[in-house]
Amino acid sequence: MGTLLNHACEECNSMIKLHKFISGTKTSRAKTFLNRYSVSLIKSCSKSTVKTNKLVIYCNTQISKHGRNGNIKEAESIFHRMSSKTTVSYTAMLSAYAQNGQLTKARKMFDEMPQHNIASWNAMITAYMRNENRFNGIDEAYRLFLRMPERNAVSYAAMITGFVNVGRFDEAKRLYSETPLNWRDPVCSNALLNGYLKIGKLEEALHSF
Repeated sequence: MGTLLNHACEECNSMIKLHKFISGTKTSRAKTFLNRYSVSLIKSCSKSTVKTNKLVIYCNTQISKHGRNGNIKEAESIFHRMSSKTTVSYTAMLSAYAQNGQLTKARKMFDEMPQHNIASWNAMITAYMRNENRFNGIDEAYRLFLRMPERNAVSYAAMITGFVNVGRFDEAKRLYSETPLNWRDPVCSNALLNGYLKIGKLEEALHSF
Protein backbone atom coordinates (compact mmCIF):
# COMPACT_ATOMS: atom_id res chain seq x y z
CA MET A 1 0.00 0.00 0.00
CA GLY A 2 2.82 2.37 0.90
CA THR A 3 4.50 1.38 -2.38
CA LEU A 4 1.39 2.40 -4.31
CA LEU A 5 1.29 5.80 -2.63
CA ASN A 6 5.00 6.35 -3.21
CA HIS A 7 4.63 5.35 -6.85
CA ALA A 8 1.75 7.81 -7.25
CA CYS A 9 4.04 10.68 -6.20
CA GLU A 10 7.30 9.47 -7.79
CA GLU A 11 6.63 10.97 -11.21
CA CYS A 12 5.59 14.28 -9.68
CA ASN A 13 8.76 14.49 -7.55
CA SER A 14 11.00 13.72 -10.52
CA MET A 15 9.35 16.40 -12.60
CA ILE A 16 9.77 18.96 -9.83
CA LYS A 17 13.52 18.26 -9.68
CA LEU A 18 13.84 18.71 -13.46
CA HIS A 19 11.78 21.90 -13.23
CA LYS A 20 14.24 23.34 -10.68
CA PHE A 21 17.23 22.38 -12.85
CA ILE A 22 15.81 24.06 -15.94
CA SER A 23 14.89 27.13 -13.91
CA GLY A 24 18.58 27.71 -13.23
CA THR A 25 19.40 28.16 -16.92
CA LYS A 26 19.35 31.55 -18.63
CA THR A 27 18.82 30.76 -22.34
CA SER A 28 15.61 31.83 -24.07
CA ARG A 29 15.22 28.31 -25.43
CA ALA A 30 15.30 26.90 -21.90
CA LYS A 31 12.77 29.47 -20.73
CA THR A 32 10.43 28.58 -23.58
CA PHE A 33 10.72 24.93 -22.72
CA LEU A 34 10.17 25.75 -19.04
CA ASN A 35 6.91 27.57 -19.76
CA ARG A 36 5.56 24.62 -21.74
CA TYR A 37 6.89 22.13 -19.21
CA SER A 38 5.22 23.89 -16.26
CA VAL A 39 1.80 23.07 -17.69
CA SER A 40 2.73 19.39 -17.93
CA LEU A 41 4.16 19.48 -14.40
CA ILE A 42 0.97 20.88 -12.91
CA LYS A 43 -1.19 18.32 -14.72
CA SER A 44 1.03 15.42 -13.66
CA CYS A 45 1.15 16.48 -10.01
CA SER A 46 -2.59 16.97 -9.99
CA LYS A 47 -3.12 13.43 -11.28
CA SER A 48 -0.76 12.03 -8.61
CA THR A 49 -2.59 13.92 -5.89
CA VAL A 50 -5.93 12.61 -7.09
CA LYS A 51 -4.60 9.03 -7.05
CA THR A 52 -3.24 9.48 -3.53
CA ASN A 53 -6.48 11.01 -2.26
CA LYS A 54 -8.55 8.20 -3.75
CA LEU A 55 -6.33 5.59 -2.12
CA VAL A 56 -6.58 7.30 1.28
CA ILE A 57 -10.38 7.45 0.99
CA TYR A 58 -10.46 3.76 0.06
CA CYS A 59 -8.27 2.85 3.04
CA ASN A 60 -10.44 4.88 5.41
CA THR A 61 -13.51 3.02 4.14
CA GLN A 62 -11.82 -0.34 4.66
CA ILE A 63 -10.77 0.55 8.21
CA SER A 64 -14.38 1.44 9.05
CA LYS A 65 -15.69 -1.75 7.43
CA HIS A 66 -13.28 -4.01 9.29
CA GLY A 67 -14.04 -2.20 12.54
CA ARG A 68 -17.78 -2.81 12.13
CA ASN A 69 -17.12 -6.46 11.31
CA GLY A 70 -14.88 -7.00 14.33
CA ASN A 71 -11.71 -7.49 12.25
CA ILE A 72 -9.62 -5.12 14.33
CA LYS A 73 -6.31 -6.65 13.21
CA GLU A 74 -7.15 -6.00 9.57
CA ALA A 75 -8.16 -2.43 10.39
CA GLU A 76 -4.87 -1.89 12.24
CA SER A 77 -2.89 -3.44 9.40
CA ILE A 78 -4.36 -1.04 6.85
CA PHE A 79 -3.96 1.99 9.13
CA HIS A 80 -0.31 1.32 9.98
CA ARG A 81 0.62 0.65 6.34
CA MET A 82 -0.82 3.96 5.13
CA SER A 83 1.99 6.37 4.26
CA SER A 84 -0.49 9.24 4.12
CA LYS A 85 -3.23 9.67 6.74
CA THR A 86 -5.94 12.26 7.31
CA THR A 87 -8.02 13.17 10.35
CA VAL A 88 -10.66 10.87 8.91
CA SER A 89 -8.15 7.99 8.97
CA TYR A 90 -7.43 8.48 12.66
CA THR A 91 -11.14 8.87 13.45
CA ALA A 92 -11.96 5.67 11.57
CA MET A 93 -9.32 3.75 13.54
CA LEU A 94 -10.50 5.30 16.80
CA SER A 95 -14.07 4.23 16.09
CA ALA A 96 -12.92 0.72 15.14
CA TYR A 97 -11.25 0.33 18.52
CA ALA A 98 -14.34 1.64 20.33
CA GLN A 99 -16.67 -0.69 18.44
CA ASN A 100 -14.59 -3.62 19.61
CA GLY A 101 -14.35 -2.63 23.27
CA GLN A 102 -10.75 -1.36 23.11
CA LEU A 103 -11.38 2.04 24.64
CA THR A 104 -7.83 2.50 25.96
CA LYS A 105 -6.48 2.20 22.42
CA ALA A 106 -9.25 4.47 21.13
CA ARG A 107 -8.30 7.21 23.61
CA LYS A 108 -4.60 6.77 22.82
CA MET A 109 -5.41 7.21 19.13
CA PHE A 110 -7.45 10.33 19.91
CA ASP A 111 -4.65 11.84 22.02
CA GLU A 112 -2.04 11.14 19.32
CA MET A 113 -4.03 12.61 16.43
CA PRO A 114 -2.12 15.48 14.75
CA GLN A 115 -5.39 17.40 14.40
CA HIS A 116 -8.92 17.11 15.74
CA ASN A 117 -12.18 18.14 14.14
CA ILE A 118 -15.75 18.01 15.43
CA ALA A 119 -16.20 14.49 14.02
CA SER A 120 -13.20 13.13 15.93
CA TRP A 121 -14.38 14.73 19.19
CA ASN A 122 -17.87 13.29 18.66
CA ALA A 123 -16.38 9.87 17.87
CA MET A 124 -14.44 9.82 21.14
CA ILE A 125 -17.49 10.94 23.11
CA THR A 126 -19.54 8.18 21.47
CA ALA A 127 -16.75 5.71 22.26
CA TYR A 128 -17.14 6.42 25.96
CA MET A 129 -20.91 6.01 25.65
CA ARG A 130 -20.41 2.56 24.11
CA ASN A 131 -18.30 1.52 27.08
CA GLU A 132 -20.18 3.26 29.89
CA ASN A 133 -20.28 0.31 32.26
CA ARG A 134 -16.59 -0.47 32.04
CA PHE A 135 -15.03 2.96 32.04
CA ASN A 136 -17.46 5.35 33.77
CA GLY A 137 -17.92 6.59 30.24
CA ILE A 138 -20.55 9.25 30.80
CA ASP A 139 -18.30 11.36 33.02
CA GLU A 140 -15.31 10.98 30.70
CA ALA A 141 -17.53 11.84 27.75
CA TYR A 142 -18.81 14.96 29.45
CA ARG A 143 -15.29 16.09 30.31
CA LEU A 144 -14.44 15.82 26.63
CA PHE A 145 -17.65 17.61 25.68
CA LEU A 146 -16.70 20.57 27.88
CA ARG A 147 -13.26 20.72 26.26
CA MET A 148 -14.56 20.83 22.69
CA PRO A 149 -13.48 24.05 20.94
CA GLU A 150 -16.70 23.93 18.91
CA ARG A 151 -19.75 21.67 18.83
CA ASN A 152 -22.54 20.71 16.47
CA ALA A 153 -25.99 19.12 16.81
CA VAL A 154 -24.43 15.64 16.97
CA SER A 155 -22.31 16.67 19.96
CA TYR A 156 -25.33 17.77 21.97
CA ALA A 157 -27.48 14.83 20.88
CA ALA A 158 -24.82 12.31 21.86
CA MET A 159 -24.33 13.87 25.27
CA ILE A 160 -28.04 14.23 26.03
CA THR A 161 -28.64 10.63 24.95
CA GLY A 162 -25.81 9.50 27.18
CA PHE A 163 -27.26 11.23 30.23
CA VAL A 164 -30.71 9.80 29.50
CA ASN A 165 -29.36 6.27 29.10
CA VAL A 166 -27.84 6.31 32.60
CA GLY A 167 -30.88 7.94 34.17
CA ARG A 168 -29.34 11.36 34.78
CA PHE A 169 -32.36 13.30 33.59
CA ASP A 170 -31.60 16.54 35.43
CA GLU A 171 -28.30 16.86 33.57
CA ALA A 172 -29.91 15.81 30.29
CA LYS A 173 -32.64 18.43 30.75
CA ARG A 174 -30.11 21.13 31.68
CA LEU A 175 -27.97 20.38 28.63
CA TYR A 176 -31.09 20.31 26.44
CA SER A 177 -31.95 23.83 27.64
CA GLU A 178 -28.42 24.94 26.66
CA THR A 179 -28.67 23.40 23.20
CA PRO A 180 -29.18 25.98 20.42
CA LEU A 181 -32.82 25.97 19.34
CA ASN A 182 -32.11 25.00 15.75
CA TRP A 183 -30.24 21.88 16.94
CA ARG A 184 -32.87 20.52 19.34
CA ASP A 185 -35.23 18.81 16.91
CA PRO A 186 -35.61 16.04 16.20
CA VAL A 187 -32.78 14.02 17.79
CA CYS A 188 -32.20 15.89 21.07
CA SER A 189 -35.92 16.30 21.76
CA ASN A 190 -36.67 12.68 20.95
CA ALA A 191 -33.85 11.42 23.17
CA LEU A 192 -35.15 13.35 26.17
CA LEU A 193 -38.81 12.52 25.50
CA ASN A 194 -38.19 8.78 25.03
CA GLY A 195 -36.11 8.68 28.18
CA TYR A 196 -38.93 10.09 30.28
CA LEU A 197 -41.50 7.83 28.64
CA LYS A 198 -39.43 4.72 29.40
CA ILE A 199 -39.56 5.45 33.11
CA GLY A 200 -43.25 6.40 32.99
CA LYS A 201 -42.88 10.12 33.60
CA LEU A 202 -45.19 11.46 30.93
CA GLU A 203 -45.95 14.71 32.78
CA GLU A 204 -42.27 15.55 33.17
CA ALA A 205 -41.73 14.74 29.53
CA LEU A 206 -44.42 17.23 28.50
CA HIS A 207 -43.03 19.94 30.79
CA SER A 208 -39.57 19.58 29.28
CA PHE A 209 -40.56 21.21 25.98
